[in-house]
Amino acid sequence: MSPTDALVRRLSFLSDVPIVGSQLRRGWRAWRYHHIRLGWRINAWRAPSNAPLRPTNLLRVSTDRITHRVSPEPFDRDDTGRVVGGDWDQQLTHLTRNDSLYEGLVDRYEQGIPWRETNFYTQQLERIERGERAWGCSTIGELRTRYESLDDVYESMRTEGYQSARELVDGPTWRALDEIGVHVARDGELLFAGDGNHRIRLAKLLELDTVVVRILVRHADWQATRDRIAGGGVTPEQLDLDPTHPDLRNL
Repeated sequence: MSPTDALVRRLSFLSDVPIVGSQLRRGWRAWRYHHIRLGWRINAWRAPSNAPLRPTNLLRVSTDRITHRVSPEPFDRDDTGRVVGGDWDQQLTHLTRNDSLYEGLVDRYEQGIPWRETNFYTQQLERIERGERAWGCSTIGELRTRYESLDDVYESMRTEGYQSARELVDGPTWRALDEIGVHVARDGELLFAGDGNHRIRLAKLLELDTVVVRILVRHADWQATRDRIAGGGVTPEQLDLDPTHPDLRNL
């Protein structure tokens, strides 16, 4: 247990006091929000370059640009802002083809099958029965509630289009940072990075034009390309790159 977690546990009795508890929770959420963002900025600071990384920025991108994901996923949200070389961007799987989650969404929203009767939901229940966690849930009741709430997400996206977590969440809280995550491969391909599993697939199911994403990790080769362009010695067109690429727009 970290010193911060230990302190929070010692002070947990204060949450039973209505006013103090509310302030404590609000203060903890705000502290966590700024602590996470600071970690991202430190990651970016450790990878200085001509082309800024801006890990707290969001991009609105074409949903069609994101077709594959890294498998197995080598990073997590704490890696946001990093530049990493190697072959991590070479092992990919398709985001919707032969994908059990996407097939579950099709069953639910195109076929009208109740969640409890879909194969995907049954698989999640079996994980919980084995003592594992599924979508952050450890009980069947929690899982049922989360999938019922997914129906609301689907309806909101269907009627209002894609809105970022920053737009939907009021105030500084870690939930305001819960965006769809992408990595950028060596050739500039946007690879789904694990955050927003349901939302990115819902956006594809609904054929939404755009989604809002945060870039987590860039491949070192891609960042070197961005550095060359930012330095002014070469243009995207000279490198046979799309000048409208979302990670080149502001260079």
